Amino acid sequence: MISTLILIVEDDDNSLTLLDTLLTSQGFKVLSATNGLEAWNLLQKQIPDLIISDILMPEMDGFTLCRKCKETEKLRNIPFVFYTATYTDDSEARYAYEIGVSKFLIKPMEVDLFLKEIIKVLEEHSSSSPDISPIPPKDTSNHDSRHTAILTNKLIKKDKEVKLGRHCVEMSEAQYRQLVEFAPLGIMRTSPKGELQSANQHLAAMLGYISSDDMVERVENVSHVLCRNKEEWDRHLELIQTNDQGGFPECVLKSVEGRDIWVEIHGRAISVENGEVEAYEFFIIDITERKQAEEFRVQSEKMRAIGSLAAGLVHEVSTPCNYIQNNINYVMDTFAVVQNVIRKLKELPGADQHEDVAALLSQLETESLLTEIPEALNESKQGIEHIIRIVRSANQFAHPSNNKMTSANMNEAVRNSVTITTNEWKYSADVKLNLDQNLPPVPCVVDQIHQVIINLIVNAVHAIVPKLKSGEFEKGVITLGTSFDDSWIMLTCSDNGTGIPEKVRDLIFNPFFTTKEIGKGTGQGLTIARTLVVKNHGGELTFETEEGKGTTFTVLLPRPKIEPSEKLITPQ
Repeated sequence: MISTLILIVEDDDNSLTLLDTLLTSQGFKVLSATNGLEAWNLLQKQIPDLIISDILMPEMDGFTLCRKCKETEKLRNIPFVFYTATYTDDSEARYAYEIGVSKFLIKPMEVDLFLKEIIKVLEEHSSSSPDISPIPPKDTSNHDSRHTAILTNKLIKKDKEVKLGRHCVEMSEAQYRQLVEFAPLGIMRTSPKGELQSANQHLAAMLGYISSDDMVERVENVSHVLCRNKEEWDRHLELIQTNDQGGFPECVLKSVEGRDIWVEIHGRAISVENGEVEAYEFFIIDITERKQAEEFRVQSEKMRAIGSLAAGLVHEVSTPCNYIQNNINYVMDTFAVVQNVIRKLKELPGADQHEDVAALLSQLETESLLTEIPEALNESKQGIEHIIRIVRSANQFAHPSNNKMTSANMNEAVRNSVTITTNEWKYSADVKLNLDQNLPPVPCVVDQIHQVIINLIVNAVHAIVPKLKSGEFEKGVITLGTSFDDSWIMLTCSDNGTGIPEKVRDLIFNPFFTTKEIGKGTGQGLTIARTLVVKNHGGELTFETEEGKGTTFTVLLPRPKIEPSEKLITPQ
């Protein structure tokens, strides 16, 4: 077997390589040809021990090669094996055996089975007499016509397969275009210079365009329109070239309305044969909600941190504050008695003529004593009461509700939030409260309502600051009010700041939208407030504004429905 030479005739490079590798690994020597004519020319120079041939090949097909071999004296006894994936009908196999083929094998075959068949053909040939070899038929006209008929039918079948394949390709392309168009992520293709060539509907909708065609028509260059600057675009392309995964850090795209959209982009370069980049494809995922959730989590963690600090503050401050308050009250009550004694003493007949009493009253400086000490005590009382109010407000933040709905006093929530934010507004504005004392309790998550009120107060302060800087007034005014009707508990937060420009009024609740300078805001305060009110409480958050005059935000929280059986009956 070591000296056995096999000629492989195969026009498919992959199949030829596979057969060559397989037979060589088994110790056979191999000759190869890519068509019947090339094989015939090889056979004139070297005679193999076995021929393995495909049938449908250019130049000369396998049937013709086999017949020529069997008609040639020196090649007649070479065993001939057909190994084909095209000619698989029984009539074609019968014709092959009639013209002298030793074995008719159909692709693909298991390696072990294929080798077993090849070895079997070689063994049968070596054990047979040369005289038994097939003799070519004398009348070839019948074989020529059958050969022609088989080849014609096969070409017709092949043509149908090609047309079917072309149709399948067209269908696949249509399905691919449909898949791209309706994929749940943004997809776009650009030139190396950033010229937008195509975009799918999801990306167009994400960025606020009417359709993908509208986006392609309006966005001439991605680097100028969608990115904040060309340098950022160039950085993205550089990362694509150096990153095997084709992804780069989260970035911000600009929508057609001008709002920021946080996205995660994965891209790949499409290169031609010489390695030159022909285009870029980008797959874009909108992560704005995820970023918003992350920001909300950060805000929640801050609130929890405030709660932890407040818990320590309450524990450390409340007891000594109570001592001080009680002692001040005791001193004030006691001094009232002393004041009364001094007045009575001064009113005694002849008190000013009694040397000891006159000296004592002179030392006490009774006029200042009777006026200044009460004032000092009263100021001390007011100061400690203010400290206690701060401690009590902080106490509300020290005991989080763990996102559980409870019946809460909105007026108390307003007072606590105003107290907690004192350091934020005291240098910029005066805060006025217009709270309805008959306000009924409202079911809510108290922590979240605190956060809404705090965000609105801080937002109001930021709107007032530009007027302070321009010298329009020394201090602004922030007014918080509460009221109710049959359906809603209402909270309003008004300021006399700059107001909201008309061109951005539709954007103020969008995530990460801000008109403040860099470092002065994340653009999440109003977004989070609206999420907490609308999504978490089923309420509404609206605003009225006049540019240059100020803004009023209104929070509406639904009142619980009272069943008829639960309504109070007024006695007649």
